Amino acid sequence: MDTFIHDPQAALVYGFDWADWLAENDSLATSTWTGDEGITIGNDELDGTETRVLISGGTHKRDYRITNHVVSAQGMEDDRSIILKVRHR
Repeated sequence: MDTFIHDPQAALVYGFDWADWLAENDSLATSTWTGDEGITIGNDELDGTETRVLISGGTHKRDYRITNHVVSAQGMEDDRSIILKVRHR
């Protein structure tokens, strides 16, 4: 699981490339992002094999888990998460 330092005043894009996970001739059908209470999940995008989401806010010295749930066109499902360590920079 990747960990990133995130300033509480920042609005940044985070994401995943799912190409290695997808079976041959499969594609991503849906992508949903969720996060711990206190962090703001904004616009999300699904572009080919990549998923992205705009994250903002958070409380200084608190850590948040952000999870991306995807479903492929062939019906496979999986989650990947990142940890955001909110710190003033």
